[in-house]
Amino acid sequence: MKEQIDLIKMFRELYKNPSYSRMGSLLQIQKTRAFRICNGHEMKLSEYLMMQDLINEKTGKSKLQALIDECLLKLPANKIDDISTRCQKYLTINSMLTQTADISITASFAS
Repeated sequence: MKEQIDLIKMFRELYKNPSYSRMGSLLQIQKTRAFRICNGHEMKLSEYLMMQDLINEKTGKSKLQALIDECLLKLPANKIDDISTRCQKYLTINSMLTQTADISITASFAS
């Protein structure tokens, strides 16, 4: 249920807190169903997947996911390993930069 709550929260943020009518039209459901979903009723799998797709489109994740899926289908294992290694390096660098920024912000408050 937490996943559903997080998904709805993200959807509302990305779509600037849409009305139930707007949410219903985006999800291809009735506005009363959108209201019930937002007030704790469990989503159907199709509703969940539709909302996830809309979020992915808005954030650009769908393009990246499609590219990843194509790579997994068409590239040999050694190329996929290379891509994985590069992604891991970027994540490590990003993590190190974030930690450095957090340390410098903390240090500036301490002085």
